[in-house]
Amino acid sequence: MSEITDTVLAPVLQRQREQMAHITKSITAQISESLLNITTPAIDFSVRTWNSPAPTGGAKSSA
Repeated sequence: MSEITDTVLAPVLQRQREQMAHITKSITAQISESLLNITTPAIDFSVRTWNSPAPTGGAKSSA
C-alpha cells in the first residue's frame, strides 16, 4: 500500500512544491518592489530638506 501511495502522491507533491516555489518568488518580488516604493520618497525628502536654503528670520536691519 505504501508503494502505491508514494507512486500516486509523488507527482502531486512535486507539482505542489513547484507551485509554492513560484508563488514564493512572485510574492518576494512584489514585496521587494513595494519596499523600494516606500523608502524612495523618504530618501528624496531628506535630500530636499538637506539642500533647502537656510531659513531667514530674526530682526530686520534698519538701513
